[in-house]
Amino acid sequence: MSTTAWVINALGTDEVTAEVYSSISDAAKLASIVRDRAQRMRLIYALRKANRSLARLLDDINDAFAGNAPEAGHSEATPQSIHRTVDNLSHLFQMIDYVYECSRRAGLTNSALTAGSLRKLQVHGEAVKDLIDWFEVAEKPDEINAIFERAKQERERGEVFDLPLVD
Repeated sequence: MSTTAWVINALGTDEVTAEVYSSISDAAKLASIVRDRAQRMRLIYALRKANRSLARLLDDINDAFAGNAPEAGHSEATPQSIHRTVDNLSHLFQMIDYVYECSRRAGLTNSALTAGSLRKLQVHGEAVKDLIDWFEVAEKPDEINAIFERAKQERERGEVFDLPLVD
């Protein structure tokens, strides 16, 4: 079983989907609040709630990568379930990016009350993007193995170049 499938199975696709949708919901609420600067205190609370939700999701995923996730008692991960997870995470990343950009344009990244939470939201967004990239790469194990095999053959033939010489 591939690492991707094991991680999806360990987390449980339904659980991942529920947590991602919860995080998307929190981000959507943030987007509606950011547009109205009069709701600053509500925004501060919503930012903290969204960051907690994202931290919990990322902690669960990191636990699964570390092998600390409880064994899931459901069906095996399929290419469709992995693709659905990637789509959900992509939507989550887009929402986080949208909220951050709207906040930046509204001048909230310069406010002492919101800047730290917005930076943390951006960091969580970067972690989600990294996770998306990992899942997309892991969906194509044959291509990845072919790249490493080609590199190994080139090294054995002595086709190694200094990095500064490569354009």
